[in-house]
Amino acid sequence: MALCSRIANQYCFFSISGYIITIAAAAKATKLIAKATVLGAVVNTILNLILIPYFELYGAVIATLIGYFFIWLTIILGVEKKMGIKFGIVFSCINYAVLIIQWVILLVEEEHVMVYEIILLMLILCLNGAVIKETLSGIYNAIINKTNKDKI
Repeated sequence: MALCSRIANQYCFFSISGYIITIAAAAKATKLIAKATVLGAVVNTILNLILIPYFELYGAVIATLIGYFFIWLTIILGVEKKMGIKFGIVFSCINYAVLIIQWVILLVEEEHVMVYEIILLMLILCLNGAVIKETLSGIYNAIINKTNKDKI
């Protein structure tokens, strides 16, 4: 059961990096997507070679999580630079940290897991609300700035 939760957490990281890939594709930043994907694959491969001999399946999961994080970070920084939109990177990084804490708790704690999970879920929901608010605000400001430039 706990292993399924850990693997599900990995796919949560994938979906976090996936939404920003969609935004980058809409911005026609295909070179950025390719660069980020190659970087993530290289990081994942190197970490797999290092971690799998020591941690087996968990090493592969950790390597994949870190690889997806690099993909997400590279694309989000590139899209922010290209489009001038702020995506709430600080809240997103804190969200990543909370997900990692959640994963570690699932790995080591067996007794009061539900209490910790509920607390962390509430924290994640609050952080996601902050990320969404900051992202939508950034998109709105970018649209307003573009509209004002077009008028001039």
